[in-house]
Amino acid sequence: MNAIMRTLGVGLFSAMLAGCATNIVSDVTTFGHADVAAGSTVQVVALDPAKAGSLEFKTYANMLGNGLGTKGFKPTAADAKPQYIAKLDYSVDDGKVLVRSDPDYIGGYYGRPWGWGPYPYWGWGYYDPFYDPFYRPYQNDVQSYVVYRRKLHVAIVDAATNQQVFEAKVESFGTNNHLNEVMPYMIDALISRYPGDNGKTIRVKTKIPKD
Repeated sequence: MNAIMRTLGVGLFSAMLAGCATNIVSDVTTFGHADVAAGSTVQVVALDPAKAGSLEFKTYANMLGNGLGTKGFKPTAADAKPQYIAKLDYSVDDGKVLVRSDPDYIGGYYGRPWGWGPYPYWGWGYYDPFYDPFYRPYQNDVQSYVVYRRKLHVAIVDAATNQQVFEAKVESFGTNNHLNEVMPYMIDALISRYPGDNGKTIRVKTKIPKD
């Protein structure tokens, strides 16, 4: 009976994974509200000066600038004098290893009860890979994978007064630590909820287009 349940559990686990593998899930927290007039100029800069000259930063800055352009801002070149400055930062941690043995599928959750620290856990207590399209499960009784915390931070400042008018923090968890693959969806999650409600955190599912 246990062997049958394990077989059914793996099959159902795979089916649920396939059904949810088209979204990136991000938690978006916003503060303040940049009540800008249409066409207000904005320049995206690096919050961390060490990242300012990298092509990676320029790529993400262009993504953010284009997104803000859909919200009433007008992105400007680096040598212009903008009305607003959007400070951008991003990071990914070293990850945490999850190990699972003799998996069971019970009540909608697959695995043994456990969890740790600030990392999220659902049901019986482990990171839920159903929300991660980059997850690839091992097909045996002992499974392990690394879960990474990925962060995006944006602060918009009024250039004339140097006062911060808007701040957003985006956080997602997954088995992919390549920010270049995940960042477009995190930025999209932020823009889709801009300006959001002050002090509120909203979970956003961003759809990954099929090839």
